[in-house]
Amino acid sequence: MLTLLIDGREIVESAAALADRVRALDLASAHQIWVGSEERAPSLAALIHEGERGWLMYLRWSGDAGFSTRNPEHAGNDEALEFRLANGQLDRYPAEGCYSAETLRASLVEFLETGERPRGVAWDDEASG
Repeated sequence: MLTLLIDGREIVESAAALADRVRALDLASAHQIWVGSEERAPSLAALIHEGERGWLMYLRWSGDAGFSTRNPEHAGNDEALEFRLANGQLDRYPAEGCYSAETLRASLVEFLETGERPRGVAWDDEASG
């Protein structure tokens, strides 16, 4: 069983059932999505800006610096976007990491189906700095 957290609301189901939920999710009303399990790594997070675009973070284990998305189409864009977290906190992240909401959805589904880092987006290894 895996856990899907949508803006702090927890759903525990099979990976296939959660993939169906993500396919049907209204991304315009979601801000923060986590997929993972306390029993095993890895996990994937999506932060969504105004229902239109957002970025992903992939963690291999607890405490991992992980990977975050970088969109080559937005390279050099130094704009910072605000993302509201489930606890109400506003964080700012670079727009160059953003993909469309539908690309985020496809990446979440791919992760649920494979358990691996999604291949349809470009990643930056945060540990390499």
